[in-house]
Amino acid sequence: MLKATRTGQIRTLATRAAEHPRMQSAVQRAVTAELPGVIEECLLAMFPDVEGDYVKLVLYRRKRNHQHPEQRDERIAAALAKGEAIAVIARHENVSQRHVFRVKARGSGKIVVVEEA
Repeated sequence: MLKATRTGQIRTLATRAAEHPRMQSAVQRAVTAELPGVIEECLLAMFPDVEGDYVKLVLYRRKRNHQHPEQRDERIAAALAKGEAIAVIARHENVSQRHVFRVKARGSGKIVVVEEA
């Protein structure tokens, strides 16, 4: 039983030490120093046939409503039912006007989605 308590105390002490601002700063400096080399090695392993020194990385940020598209579409449908303008809905929900038109078409019965069992 004494070992478990000692292990718990050591774990608590280690956690507190890791959360200390100086430790976080040291870890950040170490990661910042090593990360570019690690990324370069990973890219070279991922793209061994790429000629030259240049690999273009394109990063996209997800829109804020990406986690709950069903709820977002329900809000869009409700706003359409209230008569709000498509451009205003699109801007408010951070989606394209085309997406709002799709939701509108689904609501009017023009688009039928059939799920196969």
